[in-house]
Amino acid sequence: MATGLERIRAASDAGCRLQKEVEAFVEYVSPTKAEDEVRGLVVNLITRTVVRNFPDAKVVPFGSFETKLYLPSG
Repeated sequence: MATGLERIRAASDAGCRLQKEVEAFVEYVSPTKAEDEVRGLVVNLITRTVVRNFPDAKVVPFGSFETKLYLPSG
């Protein structure tokens, strides 16, 4: 399987190269299944802890976690 950089170099025109570069960037910043699962487990653990201590509380994740747009090192 070609890497993102190899696909960019293989593109013939500027528009196609830009599209390939954007696709490579999205692939780089998108979380892996494992990263997503770990973050989900952390949110679940926090939710259970909060609800155990405050039974009427409702925990609602928001922002980059909900949209799955967090960066790899975030």
